[in-house]
Amino acid sequence: MPPPEDKKGVERFLGTVNYMAKFIPNLSTISEPIRKLLKKDNQFVWEHEQAKAFEEIKNALTSEKTLGYFNPNEKITLECDSSQFGLGAMVTQKGKPIAYASRSLSEAESRYAQIEKELLAVVFGLERFENLTYGQHVTVLSDHKPLEAILNKPICLSPPRLQRMLIRLHKFDITLNYKEGKNMFISDMLSRAYLKEKNVVDEQIEKDIHLYVNQIRDSWNVKDYKLKQIEAETSRDIDLQDLKKQILEGFPAKRNNLRRNLHEFFTNSEELSIQGDLILKGTKIIIPQTMRNEMLQILHSSYAGIEKSKQRARESIYWPRINKDIEDYVNRCSTCQTHRNSKQKEPLLPVEVPQLPWNTVGLDVFTLKGHDYLLCVDYYSKYPEVTKLFTKTAHGIITALKPIFARHAKARQELQSRQQKQKVFFDRYAKPCKQNFKKGDKVRVQLKDKWIEGRIHDKHQTRSYWINTDSDQAMYRRNTRFIRHDKSPPAAPAQGNSDSYNPVHSDNDKINPNNHLNKDKLTQSKHSGSLPSHDLLQSHSSAGTQKADIQTCRDSPPIQNSHYKTKCGRSIRPPPKLTL
Repeated sequence: MPPPEDKKGVERFLGTVNYMAKFIPNLSTISEPIRKLLKKDNQFVWEHEQAKAFEEIKNALTSEKTLGYFNPNEKITLECDSSQFGLGAMVTQKGKPIAYASRSLSEAESRYAQIEKELLAVVFGLERFENLTYGQHVTVLSDHKPLEAILNKPICLSPPRLQRMLIRLHKFDITLNYKEGKNMFISDMLSRAYLKEKNVVDEQIEKDIHLYVNQIRDSWNVKDYKLKQIEAETSRDIDLQDLKKQILEGFPAKRNNLRRNLHEFFTNSEELSIQGDLILKGTKIIIPQTMRNEMLQILHSSYAGIEKSKQRARESIYWPRINKDIEDYVNRCSTCQTHRNSKQKEPLLPVEVPQLPWNTVGLDVFTLKGHDYLLCVDYYSKYPEVTKLFTKTAHGIITALKPIFARHAKARQELQSRQQKQKVFFDRYAKPCKQNFKKGDKVRVQLKDKWIEGRIHDKHQTRSYWINTDSDQAMYRRNTRFIRHDKSPPAAPAQGNSDSYNPVHSDNDKINPNNHLNKDKLTQSKHSGSLPSHDLLQSHSSAGTQKADIQTCRDSPPIQNSHYKTKCGRSIRPPPKLTL
C-alpha cells in the first residue's frame, strides 16, 4: 500500500484504520503524526515522522493480532471493489479479516465501463485467493447492485466482455449480494491505494478477452462499410454519446438521478457495454436515431410479419421501443395490409329471454324418412309446432308459417336455431373483436382475398357497418370480422401503372345504405364461417326488381325507389294523382 499523497488520501486511510481500531491497540497514539496533517492551517508535508507512523499501522493491520487464521469450516465472505485505476479485495470470516489484495488496472482495463470494472474486481478477488475460495461456498459483497441481476441471467444475454469474465467464475461456488459502498471501508481503500505492479497473467487474460470480443464482432454478419456507417452516426448522435459517457462512469441507483434522455436505457443498464465506437446491449448493436428507419426497411424488406421482423431484430440490433416501432412500421405497410390473413371469427351472440309467449321463435328444417319438415319452437314456453313442407323455398316456408302464426299470433322476432351446445363448440375457435369503429374511420374491408381501403359510413347493427370503399366508390355492408383499422399512409394515385391493383367486384356486393329494402332483406354474416353473402331470401317473382335496387352507380348517386315493398316482395305503389 503506497502512502497517501494528499489530505484526501489521509482521510481515506484514517477512515479505514478506524474501522479496524478494535484490532489495533493504542491506535490514536500511533496515528497522531498523520492526523496533524488534517488540521486546517497545516500544509500537507509527508515527513519521516508520518512515514514511520504509516509503517507501524500497516504492520499492525497485517499482524497476527489483527488477521485471523483461515478455518475451512467457517463461512467465507469476500469484499470486492474497484476504483478508476485499481482493484481491491478482502477475505473475512466472522467479521475478522483473513487476507488483503489490490492491484492496478492496465491501460486497457482502465477504459472499461464501471460495471465491467466491478465484475473484474470479483474475478480478481476469487482468483487471487483461489487457495481459500476454491471448493468452498463464498458470499461475495459488492457495492454495484446490477451485478446481482447479471449473475442471475443467462450468460448469452450479457455483453461480450462480461461473458468472458462470467465464464471464469464458473469454477467458483458464489452468492453475490449487494452492500452499500459507504460500508465497504477496507476494499474501497485497497482499490484506491493499489499496488502499482504489472501482472503477466492479467495481460494474457486481456488478450483472450479481445480475441473473444472480436469473435463476437465477426458473428454479427454485418458488412464493414455498414459498421463504419453505424460508428460514424453513433459518434454524431448526442444521446448515444451521453450514454457512452454514462456507461464509463456507471449508472446511478435511481432513474431520477439519470439524465432524462437516458431514462429509456436504465432498465437494461447492466447489459450495456462499449466496443470501439459502437455501443452494445448484450451482443446487439444499438442503432443511432438517424439509421433506425433504414433498419426498419431492411427488417421488413421481405414483407415479413410483425413477429418475424421482431425475431430478425433480436439477432443483431436494438434501440429503445424497437418492438413498438416495428409494429407501427408493419401496420403502415400498404402491401401487407392488402394481403393480410382473415380475422378470427367472433363468438355467437346470446339470445335474449323473451317476456311473452310467441314473442320470439326458433325455426329449423329437418328431414325424416325422405320428407322435409319445418320445426317452429316458442323460446318462452318451449312449445313446438311441426309442419310438413312440400318445398324448402322461401315461399314454401312462409306458407307453412302462416297457419302457425294465425293460431298463436305472429311472432315479433324470428330466429334460426341457435342451441347452447352449438355456441359452446363454435366459441372454441372464436374471440371477441376488441376494435371499435366510428363514423369516418379509415379502415380496410375484406373483399374476397384482398383488404381494400375504405371509410366507415355508418353503423348498421351491433357487429355490422356500412363502408364506402376508395377504389370503386361503392357501398358495402360488412361484419366487424371483415374490417380492420388502416394505419398505412395514403397512397399516391397511380398514373399509367399497370401493376396497380384495381379490384373488381360483383354487383351483388354493392349496397346502398339508404335503401330500406336492402337493410331488411340482406342476410347477416355475423355468425358465418366464410366471407359474407349478400343473397336475398326472396321469391322468384321479385328477384328481378331487387337486383335493380341493389346496384349502385359509381359516378352518380343511387336512385331512390318511389314505391314500397313488403318483406315477401310485393310492391305497394301510391295511387296516381292529378297534378296541375
